[in-house]
Amino acid sequence: MNDFPVLRGGRIVYLDSASTTLRPRRVIRAAARFSQNCGLGPHRAYYKLGGAAEESYAQARRTAAGFIGARPEEIVFVKNATEGLNLLALGLFQEPALKTSPALPGAGDKAALPLSEHHSNFLPWIRAVEKAGGKTEILYPGETGLPSPGEIETKIGPGVRVAAFALVS
Repeated sequence: MNDFPVLRGGRIVYLDSASTTLRPRRVIRAAARFSQNCGLGPHRAYYKLGGAAEESYAQARRTAAGFIGARPEEIVFVKNATEGLNLLALGLFQEPALKTSPALPGAGDKAALPLSEHHSNFLPWIRAVEKAGGKTEILYPGETGLPSPGEIETKIGPGVRVAAFALVS
């Protein structure tokens, strides 16, 4: 708790990280250092400060990639999970006229989603699938509040290109 200044005193329990993630001291210091020493957005300038911004951005991508075992070019920074899911959904389910690869889902393809999903993992897929001319398979909760194995077997079959289940909601 000492890493998070806003939690000083120990009287706050914060459970809204999906909306806004609290920043630890280390991140606050790094952001302040960047703002004081550079302050520019990457990909904007071809002079010394622009180069510093580029290198900071590239280093952050390398660090994130190393942390999850990816290549730096596979890292995409977004402002929150909702924006990331929207970009992913719209990028995968493209309108037929914009479809760049037969490997990408499109018209006639389906996405399977539990009805219990949070809107941030539910609405982006529905919108993207509809825009592409596909169909959404809704998995309804059983007695446990989760889709039953039978529901999963029935709904996730041929034509389902994406099944989006959150680990925790």
